[in-house]
Amino acid sequence: GASRLGATRWVSIGPLSLQPSEFAKVAVILLLARYLADRERPQFRVRWAAFSFLMVLLPALLILKQPDLGSSLVVVAVVPGMLFWGGMPIAHIALLLSPVVSLLAAFHWLSWAIFMLVLIVTLFVVRPTLRFALWVLATNLAAGIFTPLVWQRLHDYQKMRILTFLNPARDPQGAGYQIIQSKIAIGSGGLLGKGFLEGTQSKLAYLPARHTDFIFSVLGEEFGLLGCLVVLILFSVIVLRGVQVARKARNHFLSVTAFGATTILAFQVLVNVGVTTGLAPVTGLPLPFMSYGGSSMLLSWSLIGLLCLVSYTWQEY
Repeated sequence: GASRLGATRWVSIGPLSLQPSEFAKVAVILLLARYLADRERPQFRVRWAAFSFLMVLLPALLILKQPDLGSSLVVVAVVPGMLFWGGMPIAHIALLLSPVVSLLAAFHWLSWAIFMLVLIVTLFVVRPTLRFALWVLATNLAAGIFTPLVWQRLHDYQKMRILTFLNPARDPQGAGYQIIQSKIAIGSGGLLGKGFLEGTQSKLAYLPARHTDFIFSVLGEEFGLLGCLVVLILFSVIVLRGVQVARKARNHFLSVTAFGATTILAFQVLVNVGVTTGLAPVTGLPLPFMSYGGSSMLLSWSLIGLLCLVSYTWQEY
Protein backbone atom coordinates (compact mmCIF):
# COMPACT_ATOMS: atom_id res chain seq x y z
CA GLY A 1 0.00 0.00 0.00
CA ALA A 2 0.95 3.66 -0.38
CA SER A 3 2.46 5.44 2.63
CA ARG A 4 1.74 9.03 3.65
CA LEU A 5 2.75 10.86 6.81
CA GLY A 6 4.19 7.67 8.25
CA ALA A 7 1.02 5.61 7.76
CA THR A 8 0.31 2.89 5.21
CA ARG A 9 -3.46 3.20 4.74
CA TRP A 10 -3.97 3.58 1.00
CA VAL A 11 -4.18 1.19 -1.94
CA SER A 12 -3.32 2.76 -5.28
CA ILE A 13 -5.44 1.71 -8.27
CA GLY A 14 -4.15 3.66 -11.24
CA PRO A 15 -4.58 7.36 -10.47
CA LEU A 16 -6.90 6.59 -7.53
CA SER A 17 -5.94 5.97 -3.90
CA LEU A 18 -8.47 4.25 -1.65
CA GLN A 19 -8.52 3.46 2.06
CA PRO A 20 -9.70 -0.14 2.56
CA SER A 21 -10.36 0.59 6.24
CA GLU A 22 -13.26 2.86 5.27
CA PHE A 23 -15.01 0.06 3.41
CA ALA A 24 -14.22 -2.38 6.22
CA LYS A 25 -16.65 -0.37 8.36
CA VAL A 26 -19.52 -1.25 6.02
CA ALA A 27 -18.43 -4.90 5.99
CA VAL A 28 -18.42 -4.97 9.81
CA ILE A 29 -21.96 -3.56 9.90
CA LEU A 30 -23.29 -6.22 7.53
CA LEU A 31 -21.39 -9.02 9.30
CA LEU A 32 -22.66 -8.10 12.76
CA ALA A 33 -26.18 -7.47 11.49
CA ARG A 34 -26.35 -10.94 9.95
CA TYR A 35 -24.90 -12.56 13.08
CA LEU A 36 -27.33 -10.81 15.43
CA ALA A 37 -30.32 -11.29 13.12
CA ASP A 38 -29.72 -15.05 13.03
CA ARG A 39 -29.82 -15.08 16.84
CA GLU A 40 -32.95 -13.07 17.43
CA ARG A 41 -34.42 -14.42 20.67
CA PRO A 42 -36.59 -13.02 23.47
CA GLN A 43 -33.62 -13.51 25.84
CA PHE A 44 -30.30 -12.06 24.64
CA ARG A 45 -27.30 -14.20 25.56
CA VAL A 46 -24.05 -12.66 26.73
CA ARG A 47 -21.89 -15.02 24.68
CA TRP A 48 -23.32 -13.46 21.53
CA ALA A 49 -21.81 -10.15 22.64
CA ALA A 50 -18.45 -11.84 23.22
CA PHE A 51 -18.51 -13.36 19.74
CA SER A 52 -19.48 -9.99 18.26
CA PHE A 53 -16.41 -8.32 19.77
CA LEU A 54 -14.21 -11.22 18.65
CA MET A 55 -15.46 -10.87 15.08
CA VAL A 56 -14.39 -7.23 14.86
CA LEU A 57 -11.12 -7.76 16.77
CA LEU A 58 -9.11 -8.89 13.73
CA PRO A 59 -10.12 -6.03 11.38
CA ALA A 60 -9.67 -3.55 14.24
CA LEU A 61 -6.12 -4.79 14.93
CA LEU A 62 -5.23 -4.76 11.23
CA ILE A 63 -6.49 -1.18 10.89
CA LEU A 64 -4.62 -0.17 14.05
CA LYS A 65 -1.40 -1.60 12.61
CA GLN A 66 -1.53 0.81 9.62
CA PRO A 67 -1.67 2.83 12.00
CA ASP A 68 -5.19 4.30 12.00
CA LEU A 69 -6.48 4.70 15.55
CA GLY A 70 -9.63 6.56 14.52
CA SER A 71 -10.96 3.92 12.12
CA SER A 72 -10.11 1.08 14.52
CA LEU A 73 -12.12 2.88 17.22
CA VAL A 74 -15.08 3.18 14.84
CA VAL A 75 -14.99 -0.56 14.09
CA VAL A 76 -15.06 -1.37 17.80
CA ALA A 77 -17.50 1.39 18.82
CA VAL A 78 -20.19 0.18 16.43
CA VAL A 79 -20.48 -3.11 18.35
CA PRO A 80 -22.16 -1.79 21.55
CA GLY A 81 -24.69 0.17 19.51
CA MET A 82 -25.63 -2.82 17.39
CA LEU A 83 -25.75 -5.09 20.46
CA PHE A 84 -28.18 -2.67 22.09
CA TRP A 85 -30.39 -2.58 19.01
CA GLY A 86 -30.04 -6.35 18.69
CA GLY A 87 -31.67 -6.86 22.08
CA MET A 88 -28.90 -6.77 24.70
CA PRO A 89 -29.97 -4.83 27.83
CA ILE A 90 -28.13 -1.54 28.17
CA ALA A 91 -27.13 -2.44 31.73
CA HIS A 92 -25.31 -5.53 30.43
CA ILE A 93 -23.56 -3.45 27.77
CA ALA A 94 -22.39 -1.04 30.48
CA LEU A 95 -21.05 -3.98 32.51
CA LEU A 96 -19.34 -5.32 29.41
CA LEU A 97 -17.52 -2.01 28.91
CA SER A 98 -16.76 -1.46 32.61
CA PRO A 99 -13.12 -2.72 32.38
CA VAL A 100 -12.32 0.38 30.31
CA VAL A 101 -13.43 2.60 33.20
CA SER A 102 -11.52 0.41 35.63
CA LEU A 103 -8.38 0.81 33.53
CA LEU A 104 -8.64 4.61 33.66
CA ALA A 105 -9.50 4.70 37.37
CA ALA A 106 -6.64 2.36 38.30
CA PHE A 107 -4.13 5.22 38.54
CA HIS A 108 -5.87 6.50 41.69
CA TRP A 109 -6.55 3.71 44.16
CA LEU A 110 -9.42 5.50 45.94
CA SER A 111 -11.24 6.20 42.66
CA TRP A 112 -10.77 2.59 41.61
CA ALA A 113 -12.00 1.28 44.98
CA ILE A 114 -15.13 3.45 44.78
CA PHE A 115 -15.74 2.30 41.20
CA MET A 116 -15.40 -1.37 42.21
CA LEU A 117 -17.87 -0.83 45.05
CA VAL A 118 -20.35 0.75 42.65
CA LEU A 119 -19.76 -2.11 40.22
CA ILE A 120 -20.52 -4.76 42.86
CA VAL A 121 -23.72 -2.97 43.87
CA THR A 122 -24.69 -2.74 40.19
CA LEU A 123 -24.16 -6.48 39.76
CA PHE A 124 -26.51 -7.16 42.67
CA VAL A 125 -29.15 -4.85 41.18
CA VAL A 126 -28.88 -6.05 37.56
CA ARG A 127 -28.48 -9.73 38.54
CA PRO A 128 -26.74 -11.08 35.43
CA THR A 129 -25.79 -14.74 35.10
CA LEU A 130 -23.12 -15.98 37.50
CA ARG A 131 -20.64 -16.60 34.69
CA PHE A 132 -21.05 -13.09 33.31
CA ALA A 133 -20.79 -11.52 36.78
CA LEU A 134 -17.57 -13.43 37.51
CA TRP A 135 -16.14 -12.37 34.13
CA VAL A 136 -16.95 -8.71 34.83
CA LEU A 137 -15.31 -8.85 38.26
CA ALA A 138 -12.25 -10.71 36.97
CA THR A 139 -11.60 -8.32 34.08
CA ASN A 140 -12.06 -5.26 36.27
CA LEU A 141 -9.73 -6.64 38.93
CA ALA A 142 -7.15 -7.47 36.27
CA ALA A 143 -7.40 -3.98 34.78
CA GLY A 144 -7.07 -2.36 38.19
CA ILE A 145 -4.14 -4.47 39.35
CA PHE A 146 -2.03 -4.79 36.21
CA THR A 147 -2.43 -1.31 34.69
CA PRO A 148 -0.25 0.45 37.33
CA LEU A 149 2.33 -2.34 37.08
CA VAL A 150 2.55 -1.98 33.31
CA TRP A 151 2.75 1.80 33.66
CA GLN A 152 5.74 1.53 36.01
CA ARG A 153 7.62 -0.58 33.49
CA LEU A 154 7.24 1.95 30.67
CA HIS A 155 10.16 4.19 29.76
CA ASP A 156 9.90 7.91 30.48
CA TYR A 157 9.49 8.83 26.81
CA GLN A 158 6.69 6.28 26.45
CA LYS A 159 4.88 7.76 29.45
CA MET A 160 5.31 11.25 28.01
CA ARG A 161 3.77 10.17 24.70
CA ILE A 162 0.71 8.79 26.47
CA LEU A 163 0.35 11.84 28.73
CA THR A 164 0.70 14.18 25.77
CA PHE A 165 -1.89 12.15 23.88
CA LEU A 166 -4.33 12.60 26.78
CA ASN A 167 -3.35 16.21 27.51
CA PRO A 168 -1.95 18.06 24.46
CA ALA A 169 -1.18 21.16 26.55
CA ARG A 170 1.89 19.32 27.87
CA ASP A 171 3.52 19.78 24.45
CA PRO A 172 2.14 22.97 22.85
CA GLN A 173 4.77 23.02 20.08
CA GLY A 174 4.50 19.32 19.28
CA ALA A 175 1.63 16.90 19.78
CA GLY A 176 -0.63 19.58 21.26
CA TYR A 177 -0.14 22.10 18.47
CA GLN A 178 -3.15 21.00 16.40
CA ILE A 179 -5.59 21.13 19.30
CA ILE A 180 -4.38 24.54 20.46
CA GLN A 181 -4.66 26.05 16.97
CA SER A 182 -8.06 24.43 16.49
CA LYS A 183 -9.43 25.97 19.69
CA ILE A 184 -7.99 29.36 18.71
CA ALA A 185 -9.69 29.12 15.31
CA ILE A 186 -13.10 28.19 16.74
CA GLY A 187 -12.88 30.79 19.50
CA SER A 188 -11.86 33.59 17.14
CA GLY A 189 -14.94 32.95 14.98
CA GLY A 190 -17.26 34.34 17.63
CA LEU A 191 -20.99 34.22 17.01
CA LEU A 192 -21.19 34.86 13.26
CA GLY A 193 -17.64 34.10 12.10
CA LYS A 194 -15.14 36.05 10.02
CA GLY A 195 -16.73 35.26 6.68
CA PHE A 196 -16.21 32.68 3.95
CA LEU A 197 -12.48 32.15 3.22
CA GLU A 198 -11.59 34.93 5.67
CA GLY A 199 -10.30 32.74 8.51
CA THR A 200 -6.78 33.74 9.56
CA GLN A 201 -5.83 30.46 11.27
CA SER A 202 -6.72 28.43 8.19
CA LYS A 203 -5.77 31.01 5.56
CA LEU A 204 -2.29 31.56 7.02
CA ALA A 205 -1.77 27.79 7.47
CA TYR A 206 -1.53 27.89 11.26
CA LEU A 207 -4.12 25.11 11.43
CA PRO A 208 -2.81 21.74 10.14
CA ALA A 209 -5.13 19.30 8.35
CA ARG A 210 -7.67 22.11 7.95
CA HIS A 211 -9.28 20.45 4.92
CA THR A 212 -9.59 16.99 6.51
CA ASP A 213 -9.66 16.20 10.23
CA PHE A 214 -9.98 19.84 11.37
CA ILE A 215 -12.54 21.07 8.86
CA PHE A 216 -14.95 21.79 11.74
CA SER A 217 -12.43 24.31 13.11
CA VAL A 218 -12.49 26.12 9.76
CA LEU A 219 -16.29 26.10 9.89
CA GLY A 220 -16.24 27.63 13.37
CA GLU A 221 -13.76 30.33 12.39
CA GLU A 222 -15.48 31.36 9.16
CA PHE A 223 -19.15 30.92 10.13
CA GLY A 224 -18.98 31.19 13.92
CA LEU A 225 -21.12 29.52 16.54
CA LEU A 226 -24.24 29.94 14.41
CA GLY A 227 -22.72 28.04 11.49
CA CYS A 228 -21.54 25.24 13.79
CA LEU A 229 -25.01 24.91 15.31
CA VAL A 230 -26.63 24.70 11.87
CA VAL A 231 -24.27 21.89 10.83
CA LEU A 232 -24.77 19.99 14.10
CA ILE A 233 -28.55 20.30 13.76
CA LEU A 234 -28.36 18.88 10.23
CA PHE A 235 -26.28 15.95 11.49
CA SER A 236 -28.82 15.42 14.29
CA VAL A 237 -31.62 15.26 11.72
CA ILE A 238 -29.71 12.58 9.79
CA VAL A 239 -29.13 10.53 12.95
CA LEU A 240 -32.75 10.80 14.11
CA ARG A 241 -33.95 9.86 10.65
CA GLY A 242 -31.60 6.86 10.69
CA VAL A 243 -33.05 5.68 14.01
CA GLN A 244 -36.55 6.07 12.59
CA VAL A 245 -35.62 3.98 9.56
CA ALA A 246 -34.16 1.29 11.85
CA ARG A 247 -37.36 1.22 13.93
CA LYS A 248 -39.59 0.74 10.89
CA ALA A 249 -37.45 -1.84 9.08
CA ARG A 250 -39.43 -4.89 8.07
CA ASN A 251 -37.03 -7.46 9.55
CA HIS A 252 -34.36 -7.69 12.23
CA PHE A 253 -31.42 -7.82 9.82
CA LEU A 254 -32.39 -4.60 8.05
CA SER A 255 -33.17 -2.91 11.36
CA VAL A 256 -29.76 -3.71 12.90
CA THR A 257 -28.03 -2.75 9.64
CA ALA A 258 -29.71 0.66 9.61
CA PHE A 259 -28.86 1.29 13.25
CA GLY A 260 -25.24 0.26 12.67
CA ALA A 261 -24.92 2.73 9.79
CA THR A 262 -26.45 5.45 11.96
CA THR A 263 -24.10 4.61 14.83
CA ILE A 264 -21.01 5.03 12.65
CA LEU A 265 -22.19 8.40 11.33
CA ALA A 266 -23.04 9.64 14.83
CA PHE A 267 -19.78 8.35 16.34
CA GLN A 268 -17.61 9.98 13.69
CA VAL A 269 -19.39 13.32 14.12
CA LEU A 270 -19.08 13.21 17.92
CA VAL A 271 -15.40 12.25 17.86
CA ASN A 272 -14.44 14.77 15.17
CA VAL A 273 -16.23 17.63 16.92
CA GLY A 274 -14.79 16.48 20.25
CA VAL A 275 -11.26 16.50 18.83
CA THR A 276 -11.53 19.94 17.24
CA THR A 277 -12.97 21.47 20.43
CA GLY A 278 -10.37 19.84 22.68
CA LEU A 279 -12.80 17.47 24.39
CA ALA A 280 -11.13 14.34 22.98
CA PRO A 281 -7.58 13.37 22.01
CA VAL A 282 -6.60 13.55 18.34
CA THR A 283 -7.63 10.33 16.58
CA GLY A 284 -7.68 11.28 12.89
CA LEU A 285 -11.37 10.77 12.12
CA PRO A 286 -12.86 12.84 9.27
CA LEU A 287 -16.16 14.70 9.53
CA PRO A 288 -18.76 12.94 7.33
CA PHE A 289 -19.71 14.80 4.12
CA MET A 290 -17.39 17.71 4.92
CA SER A 291 -13.80 16.48 5.23
CA TYR A 292 -11.74 16.19 2.06
CA GLY A 293 -11.09 12.60 1.00
CA GLY A 294 -12.62 10.29 -1.57
CA SER A 295 -12.72 7.17 0.62
CA SER A 296 -14.35 9.03 3.50
CA MET A 297 -16.95 10.53 1.17
CA LEU A 298 -17.68 7.13 -0.37
CA LEU A 299 -18.17 5.66 3.10
CA SER A 300 -20.53 8.45 4.16
CA TRP A 301 -22.70 8.08 1.07
CA SER A 302 -22.57 4.28 1.33
CA LEU A 303 -24.04 4.53 4.82
CA ILE A 304 -26.74 6.88 3.54
CA GLY A 305 -27.34 4.40 0.73
CA LEU A 306 -27.88 1.61 3.26
CA LEU A 307 -30.40 3.76 5.12
CA CYS A 308 -32.21 4.61 1.88
CA LEU A 309 -32.31 0.93 0.91
CA VAL A 310 -33.82 -0.07 4.26
CA SER A 311 -36.28 2.82 4.04
CA TYR A 312 -37.30 1.75 0.54
CA THR A 313 -37.93 -1.85 1.65
CA TRP A 314 -40.25 -0.90 4.52
CA GLN A 315 -42.12 1.56 2.34
CA GLU A 316 -42.62 -1.15 -0.26
CA TYR A 317 -43.58 -3.62 2.45
